[in-house]
Amino acid sequence: MGVGRNLAYKKALFTEELMTSSDLASGDDDLFIQKVANGSNTAICTDQKAHTFSDIPSTYGAWLKQKLRHYSTGPNYSRNNIINLALMKTSFYLPNILMFYLFFNNFYPEIILFIFFSRWIIWLTTLNFLRKRLGFSQPLYLLPWFEIYFTLFDLWIAIKNAMMMPKAWK
Repeated sequence: MGVGRNLAYKKALFTEELMTSSDLASGDDDLFIQKVANGSNTAICTDQKAHTFSDIPSTYGAWLKQKLRHYSTGPNYSRNNIINLALMKTSFYLPNILMFYLFFNNFYPEIILFIFFSRWIIWLTTLNFLRKRLGFSQPLYLLPWFEIYFTLFDLWIAIKNAMMMPKAWK
């Protein structure tokens, strides 16, 4: 996947490969990367001087509309990428859902809590390493709340997009 403002490529590659995605409202950068990226022509740059930033939407409604637009590109991904993304999201969300289910059904709560906190320690340690490596200063203490929110948000947005995919984005 790729974000257009963070991509660097030769013009010849762009003109030869991207034209089939130009009619999309969003996601042409992701589809471009999926078409042309391979192990010999792709690299990730983590240098802080290479970071680009863009303004966030000014209202929750505008942010929500942006997210719906981003998710609308999913059906254009290759079957392999859809499966990989589904597995990634499932591996992220399912443990929490399963732990809550088992906890509220009195299935050895102490074991579930141990697994839950162990997972959090590993996750926060990894994210803290990445945060420092990339030069971000945002604190991690709100992550548990964001994880709960985005678990529910992703489910809701997937259902909403499946029920009424917009034809055009304004």
